[in-house]
Amino acid sequence: MVVDWRETNSGTDGVRTFNRGHHVLHLAWGRATRLLICPDTALLMATLDRLFATGNVEAHASPITG
Repeated sequence: MVVDWRETNSGTDGVRTFNRGHHVLHLAWGRATRLLICPDTALLMATLDRLFATGNVEAHASPITG
């Protein structure tokens, strides 16, 4: 199953932002067994760069893995 999505929100700097992308969901016997989230990474990086420039150091933190 693939779902296209759009979102709007306010960053920690109060600026209204938006993004779009896809969720790819794998179903087995009526249960979600895998979820792949594919945002527009160019829009995401622009938001994170802007937040970092205003002092939000977590905007450039290392990815959470594991």
